Amino acid sequence: MLFSPTAATTLILLISCRVAAVPQPNAPAGLTMPLTRRSPLLRTEKEWGVWAKSHREGLEAKYGNTKHERRGTGTNL
Repeated sequence: MLFSPTAATTLILLISCRVAAVPQPNAPAGLTMPLTRRSPLLRTEKEWGVWAKSHREGLEAKYGNTKHERRGTGTNL
């Protein structure tokens, strides 16, 4: 079975890569990553109004403009 040069190169690269999603046995103990929260966005009332209007228009475009329509009528027995 003959390999093409591209297949052989790919195979060599896959074998030579040492990528693992598990902790390495020689990793230093206590290795940590600091977690930080982003500060909330400081928006003015005008900016919130612009966002709310665009959000509403997007939802109306996606789901249609159904203003308080009932889905059905009748009684639950």
